[in-house]
Amino acid sequence: MSKRHDVPAKDMQRAVSDTAEEDRTTDSVEALARRIVSATWDHTNGMPMRWVLLSTIEERLALLDEASTEAAVQFAVEKLWLERFSGSLRLTNSGRTAESFTPEAFSPAPGSPPR
Repeated sequence: MSKRHDVPAKDMQRAVSDTAEEDRTTDSVEALARRIVSATWDHTNGMPMRWVLLSTIEERLALLDEASTEAAVQFAVEKLWLERFSGSLRLTNSGRTAESFTPEAFSPAPGSPPR
């Protein structure tokens, strides 16, 4: 095979690899966003209009990577799961009522791999 044909194949492999990396990054951001929403739900007992400091959630979840935390909070805000004001968070109706955010939702099913 000529070198001319190898270059596009390598570019295609790189593009597929980049897409897979973006998917993994989005998955990890979403997973962290769900953990933050769940911790907010836990801290506020799922009650409406209850604010919690982001620093409290960071401490509860032992979050050390500020950039990852910021990306996850922004993801949750964009999904309308959380509202943010200054350094505080509160659940939206979607974040407060969705079963997928309650603490029980994060308990793995028997025999399922850890997330």
